[in-house]
Amino acid sequence: MKKTQQQQINVRKIIKEAVEAGLAAGYREKLAKVRNYYKSTEKLLYSLNALQAHIEMTKDYIEDLKKEGYAERSKDVVRTSSSGGQYAEKDEIHEGKIKAKEASIKRTQADIDWIWKGLEKIKDDEDYQIIEMKYFDELKIAEIAEKLNMSESTVKRRRSRIVNQLSGLLFGSDAVNLT
Repeated sequence: MKKTQQQQINVRKIIKEAVEAGLAAGYREKLAKVRNYYKSTEKLLYSLNALQAHIEMTKDYIEDLKKEGYAERSKDVVRTSSSGGQYAEKDEIHEGKIKAKEASIKRTQADIDWIWKGLEKIKDDEDYQIIEMKYFDELKIAEIAEKLNMSESTVKRRRSRIVNQLSGLLFGSDAVNLT
């Protein structure tokens, strides 16, 4: 009889440990996702100027495509693999390239607008200047700490807080919810 009670205690202990391990793993996975949102937010902030430059470069490319296409106006027929073996004129292919680039500009501009809307929501935060210095001016933490007359650890802590706040604005509850 004692053996049976001891076995039951062991089974309960094993179940409890398994449940705790499963919960801990789930929490770690959720925490990793939250950290990925943080990194994604940082990546967006670092890339903001490049995204804006991409739009200008793509507009220039479209203008070049339009000049090239209208000057030629060839009625040659070429085979395209993307059209399922059907024939398309060069002008149709050319217009397709232009439309694809215009769509890229729209998507990129929508992303930029979304980032700026998020930044607008936090611009009155006392630590907003840390965002500007770190991601737009590309200053190192030590330089920011010196300019703001605070310790590096304070700058890092405040940066984390405001980037997490921005992550919530940009990505919603997925970026902040640990439950």
